[in-house]
Amino acid sequence: MENRYMRADLVAEKIAAGKHREFIGGMWEALGDLQFAYMKSVGLLAHHKLLDVGCGSLRGGVHFIPYLEPKHYFGFDINQSLMEAGLTNELSDELRQSHIRAENFSSSDDFTYPAQWQALDFAIGLSLFTHLSLNTIKLCLWQTRKVLKTGGKFHATIFLVEKKNMFVAHQQSAEVLSHPTKDPFHYTHEDMEYLAAATGFSLCSIDDFEHPRNQKMAVFQKI
Repeated sequence: MENRYMRADLVAEKIAAGKHREFIGGMWEALGDLQFAYMKSVGLLAHHKLLDVGCGSLRGGVHFIPYLEPKHYFGFDINQSLMEAGLTNELSDELRQSHIRAENFSSSDDFTYPAQWQALDFAIGLSLFTHLSLNTIKLCLWQTRKVLKTGGKFHATIFLVEKKNMFVAHQQSAEVLSHPTKDPFHYTHEDMEYLAAATGFSLCSIDDFEHPRNQKMAVFQKI
């Protein structure tokens, strides 16, 4: 199994214990604030449509949903129950009624999005690629490209290493050791260039992100 988020039994256990926040990696407030501030800094406006890939229990969604115009937030995760926990426990009744619709949330294990999701402006994947193998990232990019408008951007965090360190474990922060072949995965700049070229994107940049665990932000643009 590629990572723990694929274990439905473990997710159900955490949700039942009221730990839907902790299950997605903790630092709920800090990382939610961070991704929201970042997306606004790169041009996310209220009228844009945003896809949150690996949205989990809405750590970012609780900020994006009230900021965006009604029904402009699209949430996707491998675990439907994790999204439902976020929708039930993290949003007010008023916000659920005014800003979201069931069709804007979807789950699958192969990044298949609903056919009606089209021409979205932005996508974000926070702490998503860090848990995925290279071929799974390739699939994610390929599928996500289909729902973005031309010129739309996918902002995804990664653990980055220099090419000389690609096949050894690397200390990213005091608490995170990244690996070439297991979760959490790390990648090189060359890996991201290859993935972009293989899936119809251009790699715009890999930027510092002020992430407390040293994740960097790779920016892919649909061409």
